[in-house]
Amino acid sequence: MAVDELQKINADRELRQLLELQEKEAHDLATLKEHVRQVGHARGHAQGLAEGRAKGLAEGFAEGLAEGRAEGANQAQVETIRLLVESGMSPEEVATRLCLPISFVAATLEQIR
Repeated sequence: MAVDELQKINADRELRQLLELQEKEAHDLATLKEHVRQVGHARGHAQGLAEGRAKGLAEGFAEGLAEGRAEGANQAQVETIRLLVESGMSPEEVATRLCLPISFVAATLEQIR
């Protein structure tokens, strides 16, 4: 009888230890999963920011370049109009020569005078 009780206590102790180990393993696994999730989230966030910045810079550069080209073309037109008028052409002749509306040539001359 004493042997049976000792085996029962030992069995319960072993069972208790087994259950405690299983609980610890489940806790450790949950902790590891959460850590991996947080690291993955941080990496994804950093990568998303980097890609967003790169895309924003590329779009901003392209937009700035297009605006710069348009402004440069406009300045070239203004300068051409000014030079042709200074060389003795009438605004109507300049408009005809450059295939521009006379209203645009007149407005440009108003701005530069």
